[in-house]
Amino acid sequence: MENRNILVKLIRSLPLIDGLPDLELDHFKSAAKELFFTALLSTSPLWIGAFAASLISAGTSQSAEIDILGIMWENLKSSINTGALIIYSAALIAPVIYIATQEAKGTTNSKIFPSRPWHILFALIIQIVGCVYFVIQFLQLSMNQQFAFYFSIYLFPFTLVLLLIAFCYKNLIFEMDPLREMENSDKNFSANYSRHRRGQQ
Repeated sequence: MENRNILVKLIRSLPLIDGLPDLELDHFKSAAKELFFTALLSTSPLWIGAFAASLISAGTSQSAEIDILGIMWENLKSSINTGALIIYSAALIAPVIYIATQEAKGTTNSKIFPSRPWHILFALIIQIVGCVYFVIQFLQLSMNQQFAFYFSIYLFPFTLVLLLIAFCYKNLIFEMDPLREMENSDKNFSANYSRHRRGQQ
């Protein structure tokens, strides 16, 4: 129990994840579903485009044995190699700014998004990086493609993690169940009253 308390204190001292100890399993489950469908639909031009290109390549190929999935994977890699995931990261992270600025007022207290400035800061940085990458591509300026590839490979998972945490916190602060809040309030009052009585004895 003592080790758990130390771990909780450590997590609460860290930016971005300081609100994780307040979450329940349902918050994570709901957030994971939101993240899956958001990422799947947001990146659909990437993987649907790769699949369509593989079908076209297969249709024009003279080979008897055609590996459509293999061709799709190669098309997907060629898109990722250019650093396309940087643009998708900038698009995916946008909802974090809106979510982080929300505040839910309950029956007993207000719920504020944990580490709000940090989430907004990282979201803005990722969007600025996406804008810079887009300008470089649009103006056809020279860029180290290998650096863009490896940078995007790290940036995209980091963006997904930030989005997952934001969805978790959103589920936490907008979990407006008056009955549960009244019950928690009664429990807190009873606990505080018991401690106060013990202190007087």
